[in-house]
Amino acid sequence: SVVQPRVVSLLNDPTRIMPSLTVGTAAVATLAVAAPLVAAVILTLRARRNKISPAIPRPDGWLPVLGHSLLFLGGNQAAISTFEKFGMELGPLYVVELGAGRETLCVADVDMIAQLYRRRHTDTCPERDFKASLESLNLGHTVSSEEDYDQWKALRKIIEPPFTPSNVKRMIPFILRAAKGLVSGFANIAEMQVAEMAAHPRPGEFTGKAVVDLNPVVRKATFDFMMLYSFDLDDNKYSKQLSLEDVERTSHGVIDRLMSVFKLHRFYLTAHERKTQDAAKRVRETSFNIIDEARKRVEAGDASDIREHSVLDNFIKSQSPEDQKAAKLSVDQLIDNVFALLFAGYDTTGTTFDIALHLLAQHPDVQERVHAEAISVLYTGWEDLIDSTTTTEETAPSFDAKTLPYIHAFVKEVNRLYPLATILPMGTKVDVSLGGHFIPAGSSLMLIPRVAALRASAMLDAFVFRPERWIEMENDDPALREAESKILNVFGGGARICPGRHAAIAQLVVFTVATVARFKVSFLQVPPHIELAKPFLDRPLMFKLRT
Repeated sequence: SVVQPRVVSLLNDPTRIMPSLTVGTAAVATLAVAAPLVAAVILTLRARRNKISPAIPRPDGWLPVLGHSLLFLGGNQAAISTFEKFGMELGPLYVVELGAGRETLCVADVDMIAQLYRRRHTDTCPERDFKASLESLNLGHTVSSEEDYDQWKALRKIIEPPFTPSNVKRMIPFILRAAKGLVSGFANIAEMQVAEMAAHPRPGEFTGKAVVDLNPVVRKATFDFMMLYSFDLDDNKYSKQLSLEDVERTSHGVIDRLMSVFKLHRFYLTAHERKTQDAAKRVRETSFNIIDEARKRVEAGDASDIREHSVLDNFIKSQSPEDQKAAKLSVDQLIDNVFALLFAGYDTTGTTFDIALHLLAQHPDVQERVHAEAISVLYTGWEDLIDSTTTTEETAPSFDAKTLPYIHAFVKEVNRLYPLATILPMGTKVDVSLGGHFIPAGSSLMLIPRVAALRASAMLDAFVFRPERWIEMENDDPALREAESKILNVFGGGARICPGRHAAIAQLVVFTVATVARFKVSFLQVPPHIELAKPFLDRPLMFKLRT
């Protein structure tokens, strides 16, 4: 009876409560701004008590609290370019501070990188931000993020066997089936481009319709191979379960969160971040279904379509109580590694092949030599082979380095100058010494292998794209061959070297042969007003069927 009149009075005259609301809002806003700043200062001061050796150079541009963060803005590609730029300017070791005291030691020396690779099972571990990026999408049990060495070995026993060198021949029919889709996609592009150029022959009539993004075609082919070879699922099966768009959104989300300077996703999810979370959830659910359905088929005695020793077969055995030799892994570990296998298998190879296509267009002489080798070793029925889905391990032609030496040299040279793994995050589990400097346990490292390779190369034309160097090197001094082999570290090294490296090389070789045997790749002439997104892949390609 006393309070009610006051409430009614306030509702009738809301201006009476505005001063208190204004003060309250201001207080909340002040706390919201001040708390992160105070926390950042505390973290900065705390980190500086145990910082990496001050004798190691730092770039200019440091700011209180922010460190060097502002130098790495502009997206993932811009951040990678900045890491590489400092690697060329500051030498084999330098330190950057990516916000509130987060010091990162950047390593651009092949010997130091080799030392870290050799000691990955004892001295180093996945970098904390990389693991946190996976965990933020509920994918924290992948083989690449596993810190426990015994668990990591158990995961490798499941994933690695299908991709060993002895199984490369077994992969070829599956790669050819994926190459069929690749060639078909390029044929559609070529047909469209010819029609567009015929309809608008004059440069001034250019409409832009002939500019085509190749990524969907290339990534679809690499994704098809991984789904078919690893999980026995062709396009008709997996397209009903697993969306390539969801896998891409999830994988890009991991990279975006890793490379993000301010890590805002830890505090607030934008609409884009929420879509990434939803995509990751769907990928996990589908991964579980793939394994669970296969397990049920095994239990029902109806698993004749599951190839022995495939990744899916190994996954199922790991859950079988009867198989005492199989590694026993949790369902979460298996699910997360379906994603890891797909992400590592399709995205990296697809991006590298995009670069390879542009290098073929940029170097017509290399392209003609690749074409000559492809058609000289393949029998007349190559077109029938690429169109066939019945090619077997026994009937497939050889794509090894002895049969196709120049094409293998071409793939090596692509990986030498444009390795996809341009940076590799890592952390130290124990105190280590690099280049005579003390690096404390718990430090964040960023390996920069491409800059390290270019700095270490003894070749006078190290910056020149020249595939024949790898053939000439066979006759060089053994010491030089060994020195140059160290610079080709695109797949990492040591115990944790990429298990799918042989599959990646096989795909790149077969896709190169399939494409160049059918098409002549050149740059599409566009007017200067056409804006293109990617710094390296900044010129659209044109495909012309060879006669």
